[in-house]
Amino acid sequence: DIMPNVDLLQCNLVNARAELQRLGQEMETMVPAANLTAANDKAQVHALECYRLKLLLDCMVPKLQLDALQDELKRVQTELDSMTQTMKSMVPMADLDSMQDQVRTLKSLMGSMCVDTQRTISSFTDNTKAEIREISKALDGLASRSELMQKEHETKIMQQDIERLQHMLASMVPETELSISQDLIKVLKSLMGIMCSDTKRSVRNFLDNAKAEIREILKALDGLVPRSELIQKEHEAVMLQQEIQRLHHILGSMVPQATLDDCLDQLNKGQLQIQILNSKIAGMVPKTLLDSATQEIESLTDKLEVAGLECVRLRQLVKDMVPRERLEDRSVASKGSQGNRERSAVQYDQSARDELRHSLDEVGQLRSEVVRQQKLIESMVSKTRLIAAEEEIADLKAELDRRRTLQKDMVQRSELDKCTESAIAMVGSVTVMQTELSQMKSKYDGQIENLLAHMVPKADLSRCEEQLQLIEVERDELKRQMQDMVPRTQLQAAQEAISALKSEAGRLQKSNFHSC
Repeated sequence: DIMPNVDLLQCNLVNARAELQRLGQEMETMVPAANLTAANDKAQVHALECYRLKLLLDCMVPKLQLDALQDELKRVQTELDSMTQTMKSMVPMADLDSMQDQVRTLKSLMGSMCVDTQRTISSFTDNTKAEIREISKALDGLASRSELMQKEHETKIMQQDIERLQHMLASMVPETELSISQDLIKVLKSLMGIMCSDTKRSVRNFLDNAKAEIREILKALDGLVPRSELIQKEHEAVMLQQEIQRLHHILGSMVPQATLDDCLDQLNKGQLQIQILNSKIAGMVPKTLLDSATQEIESLTDKLEVAGLECVRLRQLVKDMVPRERLEDRSVASKGSQGNRERSAVQYDQSARDELRHSLDEVGQLRSEVVRQQKLIESMVSKTRLIAAEEEIADLKAELDRRRTLQKDMVQRSELDKCTESAIAMVGSVTVMQTELSQMKSKYDGQIENLLAHMVPKADLSRCEEQLQLIEVERDELKRQMQDMVPRTQLQAAQEAISALKSEAGRLQKSNFHSC
């Protein structure tokens, strides 16, 4: 069974040698693939130059736009400063409203207190006169201590009433001052209406001007970037990128795939043969084991012959023992004196049977061991042949690895010629494109320089736009605050009017107290 496999292995070795020779002949017609990088480098340089110009144009904006935004920033800053100065001379409208509420409250209190005061004073005067007359009449005669204490108590009550009236008069003002305050409040309201209308008109004009300026800025922003030149540059960059991709595709197909597939097939076949040999080696044993197994088989054969003779003897003994046992079974009841002898005979028969069964088991085991050793002997070959085959396979694997490493950096000469022709054609097209680009560059150099002279980085424009947005937000916040504010002069006038009303009320209180 092993000899055909060895012949097949030798045949595969011959085929592998032939394949290695064929690969060596093919490798003589191949050159390294590192000779095809010059055209790719030139194309990459042109593509990088186009990409750099595109990035430069993307990060630039016209200088006029920045100047317009800076002018707008200065104008808005000036307007913000003027509004800040205006805000310094104004106060919140809530203060004016609180002052107006205080004036209205004072008016209502003054109106009600004037009537109540006059009525209270007249009634108090009449009561006081009547009480004084009664006191004067009572003082004409003698009075007891209890009456005196009662009069003192009434006097204290009257003093408390007088103090209460004085406190009430302290919060009253004359009616003339009330009318003056009303006139003053009307004047203040008219002034407030005029100022509010002026403020709304100025705010509306400011918003209209800001919207118009924003529209002008948006119109100016529409024509900043020369779109035709940008589109042309993008088209040129796309063409260069397509040419570079085509070159990469050509370079990717330089190594012949068929040669690599053949090498892989040969490698797979060699590995398969190695696996087959390893599997066969796994089922083999050394020659010493075979010799020891042969000796053991011979000894087992001798033992088997002895066991066969013993088995024949035991079988004959068993045949002779069975009738005697039956006879002894029949005579057990009549021969009681021979019981011990019969039991010993039965025990002897049982031990003989056990020994016979054990001998038969040993015979079966010996036969199976003999069969197994014979099968092992049939599946063995010489170890020198196996070692020679392993060395041959190792040499083939080393040669395949060496050829594979050499083939990684090699391509076919025909493929190199094709790539050289395509590279020459590409160099010609690149040269034509370079001449066209140089002509276009000489044509548009002046325009590009003029355009770049009037352009600034987009970061400056973005920073100015952010500052403008912040200033506009601050301006809107100031406008919103101004809607709730009035001039400080109005508040001062209202405060002066209130202080005048309070002083007039104090004067009226004093005059009423003196009259009382």
